[in-house]
Amino acid sequence: MLVVMFPANVYAAGDVPWGNELSPRTATQAVFLAATFTVLVRHGRAVAVTCAEPSLSSAPPRPPQRP
Repeated sequence: MLVVMFPANVYAAGDVPWGNELSPRTATQAVFLAATFTVLVRHGRAVAVTCAEPSLSSAPPRPPQRP
């Protein structure tokens, strides 16, 4: 959504010079994209690690031991 909406925002800004308004907005957009990419990559790694490790809850139950 960030990538798709940015050209529309630039167009809506009209004839605003790049140095006044669009440069800071472009830099902010780059920061948001980098943050989004970082979260997606770290979340993907966390999910991959979690799925690769066997969980204790998925182990079959042990039969009760009799004294």
